[in-house]
Amino acid sequence: MIKKHIKLFLFVIIALSLLYFFMTIAFLDTETVCAKVKEEGGVRGSPGIVYVYKYKGKTYTGGFGGESGICLELECYLNNECLDVEVSTLFPFMSRVKVTKSKYSK
Repeated sequence: MIKKHIKLFLFVIIALSLLYFFMTIAFLDTETVCAKVKEEGGVRGSPGIVYVYKYKGKTYTGGFGGESGICLELECYLNNECLDVEVSTLFPFMSRVKVTKSKYSK
């Protein structure tokens, strides 16, 4: 029984390490593009924002949730023309919001 737990623990550690390595490789080379906020959305009850961006002629959809520390209300983005998004050049369907300091923060 203990051997099964040790094997499971090692498998989880290896899987998480591979995931971290993949995310690091995916975002080694990025480009910043303009994204338009599309709608409020979320996964399994947690709030989020869905955005759309174009990269090399193709349109992709992305999103972010509350863990990024960015406003999750649609009203925050009505006046903004662009939301800066970093797009992976290796995998253009992967993107992340480029977080900058707010001009309202102290």
